[in-house]
Amino acid sequence: MTPVSEPCPKAIAQRLREIGVSTPYAYQIAHGAREPSLPLAAKIAKETGLRLGVLKHANDEEVAVVVRLVERSK
Repeated sequence: MTPVSEPCPKAIAQRLREIGVSTPYAYQIAHGAREPSLPLAAKIAKETGLRLGVLKHANDEEVAVVVRLVERSK
């Protein structure tokens, strides 16, 4: 099985901008200078499939739970 490579920061920033993250903040997140808040990390995971910030090492089940909890809190 070939390991899946992570997208480059430029590609990550582009995907973040596509879901409404401002360009400066998207680049900061993509380059590891900032971590997204839990609600933003949940949105990113749900809409792009990327796991960033506190969800970086979460499994599918954990991500699903966090996404549900964040959506219920709105």
